[in-house]
Formats: sequence, structure tokens, C-alpha cells
Amino acid sequence: MEQDHPIATPPDPPDAGAAGQPVVRERRRAPRADWVDARLKTLYDRVAAEPIPDELQAVIDRLTEPRI
Repeated sequence: MEQDHPIATPPDPPDAGAAGQPVVRERRRAPRADWVDARLKTLYDRVAAEPIPDELQAVIDRLTEPRI
């Protein structure tokens, strides 16, 4: 049985700015997002530090050779 009830939304808080000036609200990043970014950077740095296998380096070299 489906009911049609409007979803209640909380009212916007009043602006605390100077007369007629809108308040600029900054959106702060959650500490978890900073942790995830730091963790991903750590993982990426580890992978980027690994040596490229000789077979893959040969393919890269062939692809970057100038074609005549």
C-alpha cells in the first residue's frame, strides 16, 4: 500500500551576515576524505616506485619511437 506523504525539509537557517549580505558557507571536507586521499597517495607512490618489467619497457620504447 503506497502512501503519498510530502517529505518534510528543515527550513534554511537565517543568514547571519551584514544587512543584505549573504553568508558564504564553506564546505569542509570530512576527516575521512582526507584519510582516504592520504591512503590512496601512499598506495599510488608504492606502485609508481616499482620498476617497470623489461617486456613492458620494450613495448613502451617501440610505441614512443618516431615513425617515418
